Amino acid sequence: MKVAIGDVDTFPNNFEGLRLWDSDVILSRFVILENERVKKKEVLVFKGGVGLAGIALSKWGGCKSIDICDTKP
Repeated sequence: MKVAIGDVDTFPNNFEGLRLWDSDVILSRFVILENERVKKKEVLVFKGGVGLAGIALSKWGGCKSIDICDTKP
């Protein structure tokens, strides 16, 4: 099966976790630019997806702790 970029919203078999969400990109940019706001804080990321925000928090955030969850109801 071939998957094109345009198909990313409609993955078959419920593979939503493979999608890079806009909120992941926005939060990652925020963490990189405004890392003082999250330093030494305990952070919880809901709907972590592919984990981009978690990676940004880990690398640039300086957080006390980071918890990431991505569950399907």
